[in-house]
Amino acid sequence: MNDFSIQKESEETNYEINLEDYTNLDDRAHDLSYQLVSTVNITPTINVWMRDTFGDGWNGGRITLTDSDTGNLVFSSDGPINSNGQNWIKSEDIDVGTCNITWVGGKYPQEIHCFIATTEYNFDVNATTPPDTNASSGVLYSKNSTIYMPDATISVPNIDILDTVTIDGITIAGSILTLNTNEFSNESFLVQATNILNNEVTNTANVQVLEPDP
Repeated sequence: MNDFSIQKESEETNYEINLEDYTNLDDRAHDLSYQLVSTVNITPTINVWMRDTFGDGWNGGRITLTDSDTGNLVFSSDGPINSNGQNWIKSEDIDVGTCNITWVGGKYPQEIHCFIATTEYNFDVNATTPPDTNASSGVLYSKNSTIYMPDATISVPNIDILDTVTIDGITIAGSILTLNTNEFSNESFLVQATNILNNEVTNTANVQVLEPDP
């Protein structure tokens, strides 16, 4: 979608806008739905990725995560089991802001591969080594083939996402947006177009509501 503005007119309170007029032609070739959205700041969930380089499990190795604020256990694992071979396994999504990581090294700590990343991190499961720690890319902790089992504290950085919202004075039916300026009091809002077939967001438009010309 492309940004656009709605110019108020004196004595007029209701406006109808066809959102398709502000949607790229390539995107209009697909079935789209339109939503009102707003920026929300959240703490993303994380996953613990684990692998054994020899393929026979961690032989007594264990990783534990505890919530730094409450001390509550949020995750603990003995790593892959024998049947996992050398494949990566991934934990369920973990919801924690800051956590302490502690290790039990086991018999062969050099065979333990492990890293912790945000759920959105796109990892190649065929990789034979863990990615390096890089918070900006979503990797918050990494342990490779060393005998050292470094305990650590990690903080999950907040991110901004767009979430669907309802806004007084604005409704969307199909591609038609209706604005009632008696009920809407802000200067702008966001509209998002989503491809119905694959649920992918095509784009987001910033809509300015302008006061009448003097």
